[in-house]
Amino acid sequence: MALERTLAIVFGICIVLTTLMSAVQAFVLPRAHISISTKLIWRYLWQVFLRVILRIESYAVRDRLAALFAPVMLIFQIVMWISIILVGYSFIFWGAGSMSWSSAFDAAGSSLMTLGFATLENTAHKVIAFTAGFLGMLIIALLIGYLPTIYSAFSRRETRVTLLKTRAGAPPSPLDFLARVQRVGGLGSNGMSSFWQDWEQWFAEVDESHTSLTALIFFRSPQADSTWVTAAATILDSASLTLSVVDVPFDPRAAMCIRAGYLCMWHVAEFFEIDPAAHATDPEAISITRAKFEEAYQALAASNVPLKPDIDQAWRDFAGWRANYDVPLNALLDRTMANGCFWQQSNPLEVRPW
Repeated sequence: MALERTLAIVFGICIVLTTLMSAVQAFVLPRAHISISTKLIWRYLWQVFLRVILRIESYAVRDRLAALFAPVMLIFQIVMWISIILVGYSFIFWGAGSMSWSSAFDAAGSSLMTLGFATLENTAHKVIAFTAGFLGMLIIALLIGYLPTIYSAFSRRETRVTLLKTRAGAPPSPLDFLARVQRVGGLGSNGMSSFWQDWEQWFAEVDESHTSLTALIFFRSPQADSTWVTAAATILDSASLTLSVVDVPFDPRAAMCIRAGYLCMWHVAEFFEIDPAAHATDPEAISITRAKFEEAYQALAASNVPLKPDIDQAWRDFAGWRANYDVPLNALLDRTMANGCFWQQSNPLEVRPW
């Protein structure tokens, strides 16, 4: 029996430390790392949401339900961590003295929730109760400190997404963007260089925040007609079209914006286990067809956007730029149930399970 109780203490400590490490990785560690258990919890909870969402035909209703996923996920995560720690401390209390399993569970719950209804006579049990109470308050404090950080990053992200509607409409479109800029005489101006630089900064901020605060990936924009992913797609495609199709001097800021964007897309997509090494960036294999590109070319011509005359070379140049971010961008559009992307070939309501 002494061996069983010793093993119970060791097993309980392992459960508590593993769960605590998972919480630290999710809430404290400032880098792209999340525990397997946390990722599994998020994945299965998303599957539950999808079972409900996919039964609804209206995208607006689906969007409202999907918007609940991230907040519910965070609360559910806390509940799971506390529940698992409760089980771990039940093993520790049982192993530390002559307690029944029922009494050990009561002592663990009383200590972890700082309720104090369980009477503890053993000194070892009191020490364990102090550590349990501390960990319970620590996890709640981590969540309280985490929420302002995540909503601050969300607000910074959405400010520029909302501003994009002025130039690109809602849902945003690279064609609307280029046509509007052309109408006000902005194409090829110094103002466009600063615009690309601002979005290069935005991509860097999203890269940092969405890999260290992974829940931000699932926080949806306030309006259903735009998301952070479609905004990123619009900017990347607008820059690619500017460099390949629009007859203006080469702007290195646009090229740097694309580079910042595709690095951001790849880094965020790694959360969904999409490995850059497993996907070749072949311009001939991008998701956009030549026919769709030619439609865009003709639409830009109808808007009096100055275009390069060699459409074949323009297509090759555009495909070369697009190949850098085609795979991760399409994966994020799909996994986040983003709607309204200009090039979208499939039904935006058809969401593949993550």
